[in-house]
Amino acid sequence: FGEVVALGSISGRIFVDSNNDGLFNGSDAGLSGVTATLTGYSYGLNGVDNGGTGDDGAITAVSVTTNGAGDYSFTGVVPGRYTVTEPNQPAGTFNGITTPGGQGGTATAVGVTPSAVSGISLSGQNAVGYNFGEVAPAALSGTVYIDSNGNGLKDAGEAGIGNVAITVSGTDDIGSAVSTAVVSAADGSYTINGLRPSGTGGYTVTETH
Repeated sequence: FGEVVALGSISGRIFVDSNNDGLFNGSDAGLSGVTATLTGYSYGLNGVDNGGTGDDGAITAVSVTTNGAGDYSFTGVVPGRYTVTEPNQPAGTFNGITTPGGQGGTATAVGVTPSAVSGISLSGQNAVGYNFGEVAPAALSGTVYIDSNGNGLKDAGEAGIGNVAITVSGTDDIGSAVSTAVVSAADGSYTINGLRPSGTGGYTVTETH
């Protein structure tokens, strides 16, 4: 008695999520050359999920890399329960929102790395939309200066003030406390780089003389 196993696929996209909403839209851009790895177990001959025990069998981990659009795909996947993991954070990004696709599953929280979606049950379906959003670091900048006319604007001829301590503080979007300090340059300018998105309360910029 010949039997045919229904093969499926799992696919998604790894991208810079410019508005950090977990969706690929607007000015979001795919990330190429990022590794995604498939692990899990296949169901036994009876097609029943035994939770990885009995005649279920662990698969050999399979890794692929995203194409120029940030897309990845695992094809020819036998019935089973799987996890897709992004093992390495893409260079120059912070972890963003990871989203389960059409066959469900459980995504790790933003504050957890490596990012993964586990518990993807597959029996011949083409499971799409297993996406990994990343966040580009943000920056805050400004100028410390002598406001000779008191209008709150840096007008021509108003001198910058160097060596002034500037601190950014608050809580970021994953609940971590932030406190980063720099001193203004000779022309009064300052920039604080490498910031995650802020929490709902935003960041506070403080000048200390």
